[in-house]
Amino acid sequence: MPVSVKNISVAHTKPTLIFKIRDWLDQDRFEKLAESFPPSDKAQEEQNKKLTFNVECDGFQKFLKTNPPWREFHEDMINPRLLHELNDIYNDYHGRDEKWIIGRNYIFNLINKFIFSKNLVELKLTFSYLPKGAFIVPHTDAPKKLVSLMLYFPSSNNKLTKQNGTKFWRFKSENSKNYLNWENKKFAPDSYSAFYADAECFYETEFVKNRLYGFLKTDLSWHSVDRIEVPKGDSRNSINININKIDALGSVTKNARKLPARMRAFATSGLAYVKRSVSN
Repeated sequence: MPVSVKNISVAHTKPTLIFKIRDWLDQDRFEKLAESFPPSDKAQEEQNKKLTFNVECDGFQKFLKTNPPWREFHEDMINPRLLHELNDIYNDYHGRDEKWIIGRNYIFNLINKFIFSKNLVELKLTFSYLPKGAFIVPHTDAPKKLVSLMLYFPSSNNKLTKQNGTKFWRFKSENSKNYLNWENKKFAPDSYSAFYADAECFYETEFVKNRLYGFLKTDLSWHSVDRIEVPKGDSRNSINININKIDALGSVTKNARKLPARMRAFATSGLAYVKRSVSN
């Protein structure tokens, strides 16, 4: 059965939309994904012990090709039907009429952006591993991000459903303007004490299997994960599915460098024409 986000349960609407779906996948399908969740040996280390495995890592594409449950899951994620449903959630919340389409090659992107007025997006699937002691500091997400989906894969040893969830933060109205952060600027390590003094955790996800959580990027979509408490050798495993904006003109500039000289000159002149048209 194709995955869907039509029947969401709204948890909060301010300062961002947070929603969830219990038992999002068929139980058998979820268990197959859990059994074949990739080990962290090829993941790249980020800040504060967090590990991630995605398209930027060696072996990611091979993993998808050789792992049928996750290959089929990834194909479901880029299905136009699911993208349309997420697009509707985004438009309804923000009162907009954007039309999303998955970006492909840069010529396709230009045509869809400037002729058909589509908003180009990419879907990025990331495996996340947080071992004991790892944590994620409060942040609002990168400016290019539109929607974030989170699906947790707790091990049978992990009984802590609350402590290992994702926390969402808000502020008293008189302080909220001080924390508007669309650009996702990072605090200095010694500044978080002031953040926690002004902030209130108003929602925390439960770290339970097969429950999808999602939220929209805003300038106040502050969220974090506390220091992880799991048995030794275990980790907080999840899959993060992000819908990100694509810069159509940037994709042309990036890919034009790979073309032969004559074609590169043609692409560059075409890009200049598009830029002039857009500015006018």
